[in-house]
Amino acid sequence: MCQEEDVQMFCFLIPDIYTQFPNIAVGNAELLNLIVSCIDASQLQDLICHILQGYMILFRKESFLSVLISCFFFSAHAEALTSILLMLKKEKPSAELLRHIMSRQVRSNDHFVVSVLKFWSQEHEEKLAELVTSQLSKVASITNKRKRNQSIKSQVPSIDQTLAHLDQLRQHCKQISFFNQETIQSSLFQVQLSCSEAQKTKFSDLFALAEELDSIRTGKSTRGKGKGASKGSTKYKQPALSVSDGRSSDDEEMLKPKPRKKKKTALVGSDSD
Repeated sequence: MCQEEDVQMFCFLIPDIYTQFPNIAVGNAELLNLIVSCIDASQLQDLICHILQGYMILFRKESFLSVLISCFFFSAHAEALTSILLMLKKEKPSAELLRHIMSRQVRSNDHFVVSVLKFWSQEHEEKLAELVTSQLSKVASITNKRKRNQSIKSQVPSIDQTLAHLDQLRQHCKQISFFNQETIQSSLFQVQLSCSEAQKTKFSDLFALAEELDSIRTGKSTRGKGKGASKGSTKYKQPALSVSDGRSSDDEEMLKPKPRKKKKTALVGSDSD
C-alpha cells in the first residue's frame, strides 16, 4: 500500500529493504516489478546512484537477466524492454530465457520476441533449433495430458503462444534457413497432431512447412526406389567372342550363320529350239 499512498516514502525505504532483508529482497522479481511500476525517472536515478555506490544489491550476477525478463516482460516500459533487448543480444539462447520470451503475450505490433528470435536464429541457429524443438515437445506432451486431466498446470508457454511466436518469426523472416532444419519441421509435425482443428487452421501456413518436408521425404524415397529398379533391370551384354577365348577356329566357323543356298531356276526353251 505504501507505493500507492506515498511513493516518496516507498523510495526512501527501498535501500533499507534490500540491505536489511537480502534473503527476501535480492533477486525478487515481484518486488522489482513493484518498484519500477510506481517510480519516475528522477527516483530511478536515485536508486541507480545507491546501487553504484554499493549501498544496495537488486540481484545476483548469475540470475539478473532472468529476473529482469520475468519482471519486465509483461510491462509496457519501452526503455526497459530496449535495455533487455540489447542485453539479450550479448547472451546465448538457453531453455530458461526461451521460456520467458515465449511467455510474452503475442501482439501484431510488438516486435520484441521476433527480434530476439531472429537474431538468435542467425547467430546461434543450431542451438536455438535444439531449444525450440525441446519446448515444442514439452508443449505437445502437456497438451495431451491436459486433454486427459484438465487440472494440470505448467509454467511452459501455451501451445498457442509458442506457435504464434514461431508463426510471427516465419512471417517476418522468410529468408532465414531456421525453418528448413529437419528437427524444427519434425517437431512442428508432432505438435500438429496435438492441435485442435481451429489451431490447425490458424497456423496452417506454419504447419505447411512440416508437410513440405514430408512430401520431400516421400519424393526422395520414391525416386530412390526407381533408381534402384532401373539399375537392376539393365540388360546383360554378352561379351564379344574372340580367338583368345580358348575357342578353336572350327568352333567359330560353326557359330557363323551359313549362307542360304540359291534355288536354281529352270530355263524355259524358246520356240526356235
